[in-house]
Amino acid sequence: MSVEFHGLAEIQQRLKQMMSEKEFKKLTDTAVTAGATVLKKEVARRLSSSLGDYSIGATVDEIVMSKPKSKRGARTVQIGWNGPLERYRIIHLNENGYKRDGKFYGPQLGGYKQIAKAMETKKQEVFDATRREMAKRL
Repeated sequence: MSVEFHGLAEIQQRLKQMMSEKEFKKLTDTAVTAGATVLKKEVARRLSSSLGDYSIGATVDEIVMSKPKSKRGARTVQIGWNGPLERYRIIHLNENGYKRDGKFYGPQLGGYKQIAKAMETKKQEVFDATRREMAKRL
């Protein structure tokens, strides 16, 4: 017996028919968490290598993942910074730079757009990890 799937919406509908809503939610939560873990490791690797000797490690140590939650009908996991040294206050400056008196100042230590680069380079690997986790649970 074989089944053909042509789109993500069809896959979700078939899975919802096969299992209860609670089981489907648990399945998607574990899959999304697996993908977010891959991305978290890549962000930590990029930030630790770009900051080098200038960092005490707090930028990497304070990376946290939220629990899976629904956002606009999709299950998501947020990656952010939380800790005693409050690195979340400067992460956006490293990621985007800032303006003062009309002049743009980019990050000095090579942290410019490291999170965006990590997301772009690991997009396929995050998708693969999510798919592997779903296949493992089915």
